[in-house]
Amino acid sequence: MNLRVLTPPHWSVARSLLKWSRRLRVQLAGPHQPVREVILIGNGIPDNIVAMLLAHKLNGRRAVGLAKPPGALSAALRELIFQSLIRKVLLLFDQEDRSLNDAWRSLESELCRAKMEYRILSDEERLRVYGCRHGSRQLRVIAVVNGLEAPYRKHTIEDHLLKICEKLRIYEAPLLHSAESLDPKELWSRLKEHHERVYRYILQASVEELKDAFHHHLKALKLVLEDANSCR
Repeated sequence: MNLRVLTPPHWSVARSLLKWSRRLRVQLAGPHQPVREVILIGNGIPDNIVAMLLAHKLNGRRAVGLAKPPGALSAALRELIFQSLIRKVLLLFDQEDRSLNDAWRSLESELCRAKMEYRILSDEERLRVYGCRHGSRQLRVIAVVNGLEAPYRKHTIEDHLLKICEKLRIYEAPLLHSAESLDPKELWSRLKEHHERVYRYILQASVEELKDAFHHHLKALKLVLEDANSCR
């Protein structure tokens, strides 16, 4: 999949994606290529870079939109369900310092605020598929909660990047007793000089080699690629 950036070009999400796509030679979709699927990221950077790299690995030709909602997630979902071409949304959002149950409840509250009827079509610990309806409009929402069972005080997309750092021996896995003091975002920021090495590893590694760090993300992207006529 090639990402078509749907956020304004002056936003940091768009600027950083263009910068890294050029540096890593990952093609982005053109501004006028039609998309039927959209990836929504709850945060910004490096969520956008991870989405670009993993999507590129699975299918280098299909155009998929990428956006960061400028406001409430419910408003973005409501807008997407009324766009006739859009049939699937992949939502990537951080667990933060919440329990997983609270993270899922928060998402389902946003679906309710969007005035959507929904039902859970499949349910894993960090991956759910929702069939959503608003009147005659239908949408499939594939949601992944970022985070790993790692000893950090909160869980974000950086958990997964730090897992790659451990594999490359850039960074040692922390001890359990230090869990309350470790912020994965801060740790990733400190490793800035290694970011390109990690991104290149993700780009060059096989899908199988990436499963321990990005199991649910890869599975969700494969679901995006599957053909489906509607959210049944």
